[in-house]
Amino acid sequence: MGGLHCVKRYVSVRNFEHSHDYEHDANKGKPLSAYEYAKTLDINDHDKSIVNFIKQISGDKPYDNEYTQEYLEQTVVEPF
Repeated sequence: MGGLHCVKRYVSVRNFEHSHDYEHDANKGKPLSAYEYAKTLDINDHDKSIVNFIKQISGDKPYDNEYTQEYLEQTVVEPF
């Protein structure tokens, strides 16, 4: 199947919190906690998956891989 690909899939294996090793503040909720956490990130910290995703979306970094169902089934190991 050829043609233009307009949609990219980005995946955190479990969730944003687990992927970035932080806990959200239950009083603030997940969206506000994630926003406040994101403000502390260094845009040059390539160890953070969200930084890599943003750089790929903005064209500052080539795509690492395609998160196809086949890729996920071969790569992902659930931590439980």
